[in-house]
Amino acid sequence: MSKWDRAFNRMNREYERRVPGWIKGLEARGFIVKEFRDGRIVITLDPNLGAGILLMAVVAPASGGWTCGVRHPRKQPDGLFIPDSGIPHFSRADALEYAYNWADASDVLEAVARRSGDTATYVADFNSEEVGEWWALLDEPEGIAHLGAGRVRFTATAIAYLRGGQRFNGVYVQGTSMHYDFNEYALVRD
Repeated sequence: MSKWDRAFNRMNREYERRVPGWIKGLEARGFIVKEFRDGRIVITLDPNLGAGILLMAVVAPASGGWTCGVRHPRKQPDGLFIPDSGIPHFSRADALEYAYNWADASDVLEAVARRSGDTATYVADFNSEEVGEWWALLDEPEGIAHLGAGRVRFTATAIAYLRGGQRFNGVYVQGTSMHYDFNEYALVRD
Protein backbone atom coordinates (compact mmCIF):
# COMPACT_ATOMS: atom_id res chain seq x y z
CA MET A 1 0.00 0.00 0.00
CA SER A 2 1.42 3.37 -1.00
CA LYS A 3 1.87 6.22 1.46
CA TRP A 4 -0.92 8.08 -0.37
CA ASP A 5 -3.33 5.18 0.15
CA ARG A 6 -2.39 5.02 3.84
CA ALA A 7 -2.95 8.78 4.20
CA PHE A 8 -6.31 8.53 2.38
CA ASN A 9 -7.42 5.65 4.63
CA ARG A 10 -6.33 7.57 7.73
CA MET A 11 -8.35 10.59 6.56
CA ASN A 12 -11.43 8.39 5.98
CA ARG A 13 -11.13 6.88 9.47
CA GLU A 14 -10.92 10.38 10.95
CA TYR A 15 -14.05 11.46 9.04
CA GLU A 16 -15.93 8.33 10.12
CA ARG A 17 -15.31 9.27 13.77
CA ARG A 18 -17.28 12.47 13.10
CA VAL A 19 -20.41 10.68 11.82
CA PRO A 20 -22.12 10.41 15.25
CA GLY A 21 -21.59 14.17 15.73
CA TRP A 22 -23.16 15.03 12.36
CA ILE A 23 -26.12 12.75 13.10
CA LYS A 24 -26.55 14.23 16.59
CA GLY A 25 -26.43 17.75 15.12
CA LEU A 26 -29.06 16.91 12.52
CA GLU A 27 -31.34 15.42 15.18
CA ALA A 28 -30.91 18.54 17.35
CA ARG A 29 -32.19 20.59 14.40
CA GLY A 30 -35.41 18.54 14.25
CA PHE A 31 -34.37 16.09 11.55
CA ILE A 32 -34.76 12.32 11.67
CA VAL A 33 -31.80 10.34 10.36
CA LYS A 34 -32.37 6.78 9.10
CA GLU A 35 -29.54 4.54 7.95
CA PHE A 36 -30.28 1.58 5.67
CA ARG A 37 -28.34 -1.66 5.16
CA ASP A 38 -27.38 -0.69 1.63
CA GLY A 39 -25.54 2.35 3.01
CA ARG A 40 -28.14 5.03 2.18
CA ILE A 41 -28.87 7.66 4.79
CA VAL A 42 -32.23 9.40 4.49
CA ILE A 43 -32.85 12.61 6.43
CA THR A 44 -36.39 13.88 6.96
CA LEU A 45 -37.93 16.68 8.98
CA ASP A 46 -39.54 15.41 12.18
CA PRO A 47 -43.31 15.26 11.46
CA ASN A 48 -44.00 16.24 15.10
CA LEU A 49 -42.83 19.77 14.24
CA GLY A 50 -46.12 20.30 12.39
CA ALA A 51 -44.95 20.29 8.78
CA GLY A 52 -45.63 16.66 7.94
CA ILE A 53 -42.90 14.44 6.56
CA LEU A 54 -40.47 16.40 4.44
CA LEU A 55 -37.48 14.79 2.75
CA MET A 56 -34.40 16.89 3.53
CA ALA A 57 -31.41 14.96 2.20
CA VAL A 58 -30.27 11.63 0.82
CA VAL A 59 -26.72 10.37 1.19
CA ALA A 60 -25.95 7.31 -0.95
CA PRO A 61 -23.03 5.27 -2.20
CA ALA A 62 -22.03 6.08 -5.78
CA SER A 63 -19.30 4.84 -8.05
CA GLY A 64 -16.04 6.28 -6.83
CA GLY A 65 -17.42 7.60 -3.54
CA TRP A 66 -20.63 8.96 -2.06
CA THR A 67 -23.22 11.43 -3.27
CA CYS A 68 -25.64 13.71 -1.46
CA GLY A 69 -28.75 15.61 -2.52
CA VAL A 70 -30.27 18.26 -0.25
CA ARG A 71 -33.44 20.35 -0.07
CA HIS A 72 -32.55 24.00 -0.58
CA PRO A 73 -35.65 26.21 -1.02
CA ARG A 74 -33.82 29.39 -1.91
CA LYS A 75 -32.14 27.78 -4.89
CA GLN A 76 -35.08 25.58 -5.85
CA PRO A 77 -38.38 27.28 -4.90
CA ASP A 78 -40.34 24.12 -5.61
CA GLY A 79 -38.34 22.34 -2.91
CA LEU A 80 -36.68 19.89 -5.27
CA PHE A 81 -33.31 18.49 -4.39
CA ILE A 82 -30.19 19.86 -5.92
CA PRO A 83 -27.19 17.59 -6.12
CA ASP A 84 -24.00 18.87 -4.58
CA SER A 85 -22.04 20.29 -7.50
CA GLY A 86 -21.74 16.84 -9.09
CA ILE A 87 -18.47 16.08 -7.29
CA PRO A 88 -18.58 12.78 -5.44
CA HIS A 89 -17.63 12.82 -1.78
CA PHE A 90 -14.76 10.62 -0.69
CA SER A 91 -16.55 9.14 2.28
CA ARG A 92 -19.93 8.68 3.89
CA ALA A 93 -18.92 11.15 6.61
CA ASP A 94 -17.94 13.78 4.04
CA ALA A 95 -21.35 13.46 2.31
CA LEU A 96 -23.14 13.54 5.68
CA GLU A 97 -21.25 16.70 6.63
CA TYR A 98 -22.49 18.26 3.38
CA ALA A 99 -26.08 17.36 4.31
CA TYR A 100 -25.58 18.78 7.81
CA ASN A 101 -24.29 22.08 6.45
CA TRP A 102 -26.66 22.60 3.51
CA ALA A 103 -30.03 20.93 4.27
CA ASP A 104 -32.47 23.80 4.76
CA ALA A 105 -35.92 23.66 6.38
CA SER A 106 -35.97 27.30 7.47
CA ASP A 107 -38.93 28.24 5.28
CA VAL A 108 -41.00 25.31 6.55
CA LEU A 109 -40.24 25.82 10.25
CA GLU A 110 -40.87 29.56 9.94
CA ALA A 111 -44.29 28.89 8.34
CA VAL A 112 -45.20 26.41 11.10
CA ALA A 113 -44.24 28.96 13.79
CA ARG A 114 -46.22 31.68 12.02
CA ARG A 115 -49.34 29.44 11.80
CA SER A 116 -49.05 28.57 15.49
CA GLY A 117 -49.43 32.24 16.42
CA ASP A 118 -46.51 32.05 18.86
CA THR A 119 -45.77 35.63 19.97
CA ALA A 120 -42.79 34.85 22.20
CA THR A 121 -39.62 36.88 21.76
CA TYR A 122 -36.06 36.06 22.73
CA VAL A 123 -33.04 38.26 23.40
CA ALA A 124 -29.38 37.50 22.78
CA ASP A 125 -26.58 39.72 24.04
CA PHE A 126 -23.75 39.75 21.50
CA ASN A 127 -21.76 42.40 23.46
CA SER A 128 -21.05 44.29 20.25
CA GLU A 129 -22.93 47.22 18.76
CA GLU A 130 -21.61 46.29 15.33
CA VAL A 131 -22.98 42.74 15.55
CA GLY A 132 -26.36 44.03 16.75
CA GLU A 133 -26.56 46.38 13.78
CA TRP A 134 -25.60 43.55 11.42
CA TRP A 135 -28.51 41.43 12.68
CA ALA A 136 -30.95 44.34 12.24
CA LEU A 137 -29.87 44.83 8.61
CA LEU A 138 -30.68 41.27 7.52
CA ASP A 139 -33.49 40.84 4.98
CA GLU A 140 -34.21 37.31 6.21
CA PRO A 141 -35.65 36.32 8.54
CA GLU A 142 -38.19 38.93 9.53
CA GLY A 143 -38.62 39.62 13.24
CA ILE A 144 -35.18 40.83 14.31
CA ALA A 145 -34.67 44.11 16.18
CA HIS A 146 -31.49 45.67 17.50
CA LEU A 147 -32.09 46.92 21.05
CA GLY A 148 -28.76 48.71 21.40
CA ALA A 149 -25.47 47.78 23.07
CA GLY A 150 -25.30 44.53 21.08
CA ARG A 151 -28.61 43.17 22.42
CA VAL A 152 -30.89 41.73 19.73
CA ARG A 153 -34.55 40.64 19.98
CA PHE A 154 -35.78 37.71 17.86
CA THR A 155 -39.40 36.68 17.34
CA ALA A 156 -40.41 33.02 17.57
CA THR A 157 -40.69 32.88 13.76
CA ALA A 158 -37.15 34.27 13.35
CA ILE A 159 -35.86 31.64 15.79
CA ALA A 160 -37.70 28.88 13.89
CA TYR A 161 -36.19 30.11 10.63
CA LEU A 162 -32.66 30.12 12.06
CA ARG A 163 -33.15 26.70 13.70
CA GLY A 164 -33.93 25.05 10.36
CA GLY A 165 -31.39 26.92 8.28
CA GLN A 166 -28.03 25.99 6.89
CA ARG A 167 -24.92 25.61 9.01
CA PHE A 168 -22.20 26.50 6.52
CA ASN A 169 -22.01 30.14 7.61
CA GLY A 170 -21.82 29.59 11.38
CA VAL A 171 -25.12 31.41 12.09
CA TYR A 172 -27.86 29.20 13.55
CA VAL A 173 -29.98 28.33 16.58
CA GLN A 174 -29.60 25.06 18.42
CA GLY A 175 -31.53 24.44 21.61
CA THR A 176 -31.54 27.69 23.60
CA SER A 177 -28.33 28.99 22.05
CA MET A 178 -27.65 31.32 19.15
CA HIS A 179 -24.47 30.43 17.27
CA TYR A 180 -22.81 33.35 15.53
CA ASP A 181 -19.29 33.64 14.18
CA PHE A 182 -18.37 30.34 15.86
CA ASN A 183 -19.37 31.63 19.31
CA GLU A 184 -22.40 30.61 21.35
CA TYR A 185 -24.80 33.12 22.92
CA ALA A 186 -27.70 32.39 25.27
CA LEU A 187 -31.22 33.08 24.01
CA VAL A 188 -33.30 34.37 26.89
CA ARG A 189 -37.09 34.49 26.62
CA ASP A 190 -38.18 38.13 26.76
